Amino acid sequence: MAFRVALTWNVHDIAMRAVPAIETASGLPESFRRLVRLEAKHLVLRDRAYADLWNERATRAASELDRLGTLLVSPDEIMWHHRTVAAFAAYRGHVEQARAHLARGEVERAQQISERPAREAAEQAETSVIKLTAASNGALGRAQADAATLAARTWTAVVAAFLGGLVVA
Repeated sequence: MAFRVALTWNVHDIAMRAVPAIETASGLPESFRRLVRLEAKHLVLRDRAYADLWNERATRAASELDRLGTLLVSPDEIMWHHRTVAAFAAYRGHVEQARAHLARGEVERAQQISERPAREAAEQAETSVIKLTAASNGALGRAQADAATLAARTWTAVVAAFLGGLVVA
């Protein structure tokens, strides 16, 4: 009975935590790249629509990062999540600085911030979330291996009980 409960818990953990974590994390690198492109368009064209779209998508990415944090359990996953969140926060801060310079007419300074520290922070966020995805894949592999081991033990116990019942009968 204990094997069955443990097996059920492992399968549940895979379905409710590991798979959604990998799905969420795997979409974030492209989200970060899109944000960088939107900010570049905003700087070049100075079209407020790009800034508004960037704000909306940055908020969505931050929400996805928050949700992702609730799905992680391994120390590696948690470490890479913290690094991703920190890098993304730094990126958002740099974008705000660049926009402040742009609002004051300091276009060259805004571009310098956007091209150097903002882009580096975005790249760090992307790198960290890729490593987070790898850590989540590793955790998923371990959970699947544990589930397979528990399934084998469960079947061994079932067969042993069945054979024991035949001997007694």
